Amino acid sequence: MDIPSILKLSEQNQVVSGMLSLYGLGILTYLLRNVPASILKFFKKRVTTKLELTSSNEIFHLFMRWVDVNKYSKKFRVIKLRNGRWGDEIQQKGMGTGTHILFYKNKFLNPLLLSLAEIESRDFHDKEKLTITKLGRSHSIFNDIIREMENKDPDKIKVYTFKTETWRLTQSQHKRPWDSVFIEQSKKDLIIDTFNNFTKKEEWYLKHGIPYRLGICLEGNPGTGKTSLIKAVASYLNRDIYILSACKMIYLDVAIPLLPENVILVIEDIDTNQSTCLRKNENNNPPDLQLLFDPTNISDILNNIDGIADTHGRILITTTNHFDKLDGSITRPGRIDLTVHIGYVSMETFKAFMDAFYQDTKIPDNTSVVDNTTIADLQQAMLMGYSSKYIINTFLKKKGE
Repeated sequence: MDIPSILKLSEQNQVVSGMLSLYGLGILTYLLRNVPASILKFFKKRVTTKLELTSSNEIFHLFMRWVDVNKYSKKFRVIKLRNGRWGDEIQQKGMGTGTHILFYKNKFLNPLLLSLAEIESRDFHDKEKLTITKLGRSHSIFNDIIREMENKDPDKIKVYTFKTETWRLTQSQHKRPWDSVFIEQSKKDLIIDTFNNFTKKEEWYLKHGIPYRLGICLEGNPGTGKTSLIKAVASYLNRDIYILSACKMIYLDVAIPLLPENVILVIEDIDTNQSTCLRKNENNNPPDLQLLFDPTNISDILNNIDGIADTHGRILITTTNHFDKLDGSITRPGRIDLTVHIGYVSMETFKAFMDAFYQDTKIPDNTSVVDNTTIADLQQAMLMGYSSKYIINTFLKKKGE
């Protein structure tokens, strides 16, 4: 029986007509079975915006810290104790897996839907993915949250260290006042003038196509205050410190491209990496007569220090106890623009130290500082509670002695 015959029969027989109607309704229901889900998906796609974070990225853990600091986690029904990406931070109470609602700044009109799911992994660290959904197409709330997460404590600087594949936040340190650094005033002025000149000439660098970066080497004996000076410089410039161990300079090609703009990269005791030093030849001639070095290692270091991948606004500060050991290609202008000798305590720095910690102390006339006295020696004596008289008797001598 063909379709026209069936239709003609349905007109004559109500039973057949009813059966056809039910059949048609069944087909229509089957064809439209996914319409509600499709409409919901279309609606969500058009009127919501999502931000995705994974636990393999530091920003994920910054967000979790932000949630806890702002006490949003107080209303979560499923919570989890967290201690940072590497498990070495203070424990924080954060969200557990599942779906949570957060009202940004506790405003009912700023709802955020947080969906946290675990990711299968063979790593011993938990792997998670967080999806943050908001109403509307604007990114303004996300931008505000990111700024709040990155908002620096005005009284602290962050210190990062490089761990093979990534920069890891080690700690936040209280800023060090510039006046707490005890070196000769002329050297202080030289350093400050150098940094001020650099920070004010960014547009000049860009206009002339010159890479906007600066290199400084602090050289001198141990305990003379090189590290303290670096902290004071970072505090003065309000820049975070990124520390790369000299023994890990092999990772420069990974570490430098990962640096944010306008930070301080520190390589302490750079001379302890043999690739940066002059080599003696087979006849044991002085290194300045025969510049022999591993061309692969030294070229890799040089290319990474001032290569294409270097970051804008980077300040490199190196320290060394043996400046004479460093190869000239490392210390030449363009890589190291300023070298400052941080020496033993002079009478000028001794008086500045005593004025800071032992006010109204009279320094005996016709005296000088004992040879090879470091600022670390003075600070240790002060921290041990020794009197000004003891420090004067211990670290000063009559001229000519």
